[in-house]
Amino acid sequence: MEKTLKWLRDYGIILLTFVLLLSSMQTCVTRSQVDKNTKSIEVNTRKIDSSSMVLRSGYVVPKNEFYLMLQIEKLKSAKMTLYDWNAVVRTVVRPDDRMNWYDQEINRLQSQLDSIRFRHGN
Repeated sequence: MEKTLKWLRDYGIILLTFVLLLSSMQTCVTRSQVDKNTKSIEVNTRKIDSSSMVLRSGYVVPKNEFYLMLQIEKLKSAKMTLYDWNAVVRTVVRPDDRMNWYDQEINRLQSQLDSIRFRHGN
């Protein structure tokens, strides 16, 4: 027991300094990683908020092209809903005529989207 106490008195300060140094280094590494992740989040947020959207394939979708894609999907969804409710829906416009209009509108927007993509070379 006396040897242990003597060893702690002789080397305790060195051991304590070493532990504090390791703790300080760990804190610096953690802070560095947090700062790096924060910068990465800021960059990604700016990319998301910009006028373009990057798909998984790496293709950048311009704002006008993305808008057309949304319009097409909206019309497709409306068409499917109308088709599903065909037996229930009773309106002034016949559901078949409305579905035909949806098809024409989808084709018109799709051709605009295709021409934009052709101009961008994708």
